[in-house]
Amino acid sequence: MRQAKSLQKKAKMHTVDSLGNGKFEVISASSGETYLVHELANGGFICTCDWGKYHRTDINPCSHVLAVEEWLEKAGNRSLSFWSDKEQASRQHRPTRWVGRGLLATSRGA
Repeated sequence: MRQAKSLQKKAKMHTVDSLGNGKFEVISASSGETYLVHELANGGFICTCDWGKYHRTDINPCSHVLAVEEWLEKAGNRSLSFWSDKEQASRQHRPTRWVGRGLLATSRGA
């Protein structure tokens, strides 16, 4: 199981720009590299980063995918928090959804 809060912190530092049609450009805060994130028909995302090349990011998301998910929530005047287990997420008493293997997100109004 991945460390949800450290992954969330990393995702919040990336810069996200919408390219339209479910495509996003994400600039990595750590490397300065630019990656493309595409929304899939199933609601998941894929990324062009090295993690995305070897893992299904719709099941096991990278920080760039999480940055896009955060960006989309902010556009809807909401914010996300990520959790490693269902018990932690359920204590938030907020809408919860699975975003990847061992990772849940709760959404709240900003």
